[in-house]
Amino acid sequence: MMGGAVAAAVRNNRNRGKPPVNLKERGRRQAAYEEQERFWADLENHAKMKKMLQKYDKSKTNTLNKDEVGDMLQDLNKGVRPTDEEITWVLHVADSQNMDLDNELDVNEIEHAIDAWHSYTSNANMIKDVFNRYDINNSGQLEKPQLKAFLTELNEGVHPTDQEVDAIMREADGQVVLPSGGINKTELMFAISLWYTHTESTKKCLLSKKCVIM
Repeated sequence: MMGGAVAAAVRNNRNRGKPPVNLKERGRRQAAYEEQERFWADLENHAKMKKMLQKYDKSKTNTLNKDEVGDMLQDLNKGVRPTDEEITWVLHVADSQNMDLDNELDVNEIEHAIDAWHSYTSNANMIKDVFNRYDINNSGQLEKPQLKAFLTELNEGVHPTDQEVDAIMREADGQVVLPSGGINKTELMFAISLWYTHTESTKKCLLSKKCVIM
């Protein structure tokens, strides 16, 4: 007991000599450290994207054109080249990030392309299943009656109105290429997103034909 009391007294004496902990200063230092970590992580990631650009930029334009984006996606897809529709979709999604829309990807847009492709392929089985079940005429797209049947499933058996189906079709069809009268595989996830986010206010916006949903 005596030994414990002595040790406690020694600790107390040591603590008296220390300045009080400044929580605000500690927080500031932690924030500065985290900011520095993000800076180096961003720098390292930028270097990786620059290497990707150099690897696939066969035209030496310091950007990736559609064919070069296709080459990159082919390597990411274990040697299987994506369809023209898929390449066009990835190019459009990534190219839209900086709002320059020049149909080419610079070093800052390549990561967006990779993320978009990984997101798309992670849903590939679901997309395939939807088309196997609802694309009954094998057209490669969901036309209005097929889209309505699919939205009914999403809506737990409750049929959407024709106006709602038309609104989803109008916004999703032609998101990347010209409207085709149906929802293709690369447009499906956007159509699903539209359906799940169309609250009452969004529904009114959609049906008014005056809104754009990103």
